[in-house]
Amino acid sequence: MKAEFDAMPLPIIREGNKLRLFFGFEPVEIDYNGEITTKFRGTNVDIEGDHSYGALVSAIIRDRYADDKRDAIFANREIAKENPEHEKAATYIEEYEAFQDYRLYAKSVAQSVIDNL
Repeated sequence: MKAEFDAMPLPIIREGNKLRLFFGFEPVEIDYNGEITTKFRGTNVDIEGDHSYGALVSAIIRDRYADDKRDAIFANREIAKENPEHEKAATYIEEYEAFQDYRLYAKSVAQSVIDNL
């Protein structure tokens, strides 16, 4: 889920059995009727129950990639591997590589959370 704040949020907030993670925030200047204001936009993921490294990685990935989207990415990658001349093969490979890049990013965020709990 996308989130916007006036100031940088704490990276982790514990609310009972829930961890609320905030990551990937960048400053964005917004013009409100001629007045420039800086906001911070990033991602917020809530994780209930299991707070293990694997559960954190999965929750972060699922927040961006729903099951059906992940299934499509992997199925399309197979199409591109089997038929590199397919008209969308390059797009399918790019989607797969973007997914893998985000997966590695999710792992780094999860490790940071584990290190700071």
